[in-house]
Order: sequence, then C-alpha cells, then structure tokens
Amino acid sequence: MDGVINKFDSNFISYVKSNGYDFDEYEFNHNGDWDISKFIITSENPKKIMNDICTQMDFWDSIPPIKKAVSIIKELNSKYTVRIATTPWADDIRYKTSKIKWMKKYFPFIDRNQIIFSNAKWNLPGEVIIEDKPDTIDKCNDTMYTICHDRPYNKNCNSDYRFVNWDSIPPIIKEIQRAEGNS
Repeated sequence: MDGVINKFDSNFISYVKSNGYDFDEYEFNHNGDWDISKFIITSENPKKIMNDICTQMDFWDSIPPIKKAVSIIKELNSKYTVRIATTPWADDIRYKTSKIKWMKKYFPFIDRNQIIFSNAKWNLPGEVIIEDKPDTIDKCNDTMYTICHDRPYNKNCNSDYRFVNWDSIPPIIKEIQRAEGNS
C-alpha cells in the first residue's frame, strides 16, 4: 500500500523538511535504499526522526493516493478478486484504523474485508502481487507472479514484471492471463 498506491515517499520527505531537517533527494532517487531514514541529513539519529514522524497519525492520514492507482484498481476490482495487503507501522489498532479510513476515503469501492494486515505477504493466498519492497518481492517470487513498482530502492530485485506508471498494470495482467491460458 505505502509507496505503491500512495505517495509515501514524497509525503515523508515533506514531513522531514517541515520538521527542520534536510533530505538528500538526489541520493535517494539515484542510490535508493529501503531504509529511507538514511537520507535524512542530520547529526541526530535519523531512525528516531523517522519513527517520530511515522508515529504521528496525521502523517498517515495526509498521504495522498497515486491518482492513477485509484482508477486502475477500481477497474481491476470489477473483474478480479482484489485484496490490499499492507503492513501497519506498528501492531497497534490506531495504525490499522488509520489505513482502513484512508482506504475508505480514497478507494471507497474496496470493502473492509478486502484489506489484509500482514508482514508476511508471501503467505497470503493470491496469484499476483503488486509490491515495492525488495525483500517481500524476493519471498513472493516462488509463490505468485510479482509486479514490482519501480522505485530507487528496488532496482536490483528480481520480479516477473516492473512498472513505473499504473497504466501499465492492465496489460501486464492480460499477459499473465495469457501465460496461464486464461485469455
């Protein structure tokens, strides 16, 4: 969810800057790392700064969606069984409730029972996963088709498909269907 259907990175960078810190966007965009706190420029503990930001509920509530993801997921949801698998910042009902409310606001066509909280997405039932986290993609490669949302931090991970723009998703799904003999 975070960074795949919403603009987590840009929102996080805005929060970093609004808290008086600098962020090395050049290095993040060219030599990215899953640990986005590494790009906070400070003499303080960057992981603490990240945690301070990510424990603010208004941070999560303010993340804008990727607009094209909304329309594409709506289209896919009318044809397939779509589930939104996400890992909350902490195992706390506040983070789960925030994500459910966010989904209801931006993806009102997704029912609550379609939202799954899991930090082991590779154990979930499904044929296809759209993901950005390299470790998750690597673990899902053996159990389902992987579609990697191309980000600076996942350039070196292997996946079945990659995309930059959500417009690429419907043709990828059709290609997977043809490969499975379901065209």
